[in-house]
Amino acid sequence: MKRRPGVAIACVLLAAVLFLLAQFDILPSLDVPVTRGIGPRAFEFVLLPAAALATTFLTLANLRRSLATGAVLALAGAVAWFAFPDWRPAIDPYGSFLRPLAWPGLAALLAGLLLRWRPIALLAGALGVAGAGAWALEGGPAPLLAGVFHGLLVGLIACVVAWGTQRDRATCALGAAVGALGGLYVAMYQGTLTLILYLQQGGLGGWSTGLAALYMESIVAFTAAVVAALVAGQRGAPRH
Repeated sequence: MKRRPGVAIACVLLAAVLFLLAQFDILPSLDVPVTRGIGPRAFEFVLLPAAALATTFLTLANLRRSLATGAVLALAGAVAWFAFPDWRPAIDPYGSFLRPLAWPGLAALLAGLLLRWRPIALLAGALGVAGAGAWALEGGPAPLLAGVFHGLLVGLIACVVAWGTQRDRATCALGAAVGALGGLYVAMYQGTLTLILYLQQGGLGGWSTGLAALYMESIVAFTAAVVAALVAGQRGAPRH
């Protein structure tokens, strides 16, 4: 499938719109588990740009190569989880223990961009700037890792929907990004608590608020990506 610069342009424009909305307080401050412990400045200047970058470059990458690398890393992580219990991170209810997954996610992303040195150089430079901002604002990589993690999640959803519906990745990425943000706001307004209570009634207890919010974000992002793909029409179809 031919890669199009519209993917990058669309995601950058979306990030710019979200940034401006946050600057003028049009966008309510997110208070959900996945952003807990990250200040508003770090959210605007690090987390949102890092998420947009991860989504953009994943939609430009070779998805099969990225998925194959991710599967190998996931298998190695599962073996390490059971073989070395002392290395396991502390599981907190807010889901911040998921942020280190951004590191193997970045490795899988780089594998998908292999031999394409300009995108790799651009990604490394942009993430370097974002990382410097994270340390300056928060004293650590938490905003960067959170942004990359959620950006890769949105990008993966967009690529899967684009593959399944035979639509352009840019359209699906925009739909998934808007849906992910909407899902986080749904989670903030009692959506997470409602989901946990529903799952407990069905005998599926043990969900933390962080995992429930992540599920809410993913399902709304997937739905929005599918809607955007169907509205956009099939790639290459004639316009009337």
